[in-house]
Amino acid sequence: MQYSLFAQPDAAAGAVTVTDLTHYIRELFELDYRLQDVWVRGEISNLSRPSSGHVYFSLKDSGASIRCVMWRTSVTPPINRLREGDAILAHGKIGVYEPQGAYQLYVDTIQPASGVPFERRITVVVRTWGRPGAAIAEGGNTHCASTQ
Repeated sequence: MQYSLFAQPDAAAGAVTVTDLTHYIRELFELDYRLQDVWVRGEISNLSRPSSGHVYFSLKDSGASIRCVMWRTSVTPPINRLREGDAILAHGKIGVYEPQGAYQLYVDTIQPASGVPFERRITVVVRTWGRPGAAIAEGGNTHCASTQ
């Protein structure tokens, strides 16, 4: 007999457990092919690199954020150059971390949103010697130098 997960229970015995509900939601995410091959654009925040070798971070934009994890088997040397605030494109699949009942992006590939590879990121500083309006280029971004 199949029961409806969202039917009103007659008694407490008919209620689903938190574990069952979370597992059901996880299965829904896994069955949706659109969530298993997704590119997400955002800015890195809450970047963490524990000794396990995994990389944990959030991707955010002006309206939302999503937790992300990149397993150490996917981490390459350029990924170690990631910084807070970097704008990136992350590829992976959306899944549910059941112990917390939270959905997250399991990342397998990261690209800079700027198109400049991380391994080629160079900081160039132009000395202005007090000339107002001279440019300082940092990691692909240009800023106006101060007059101080």
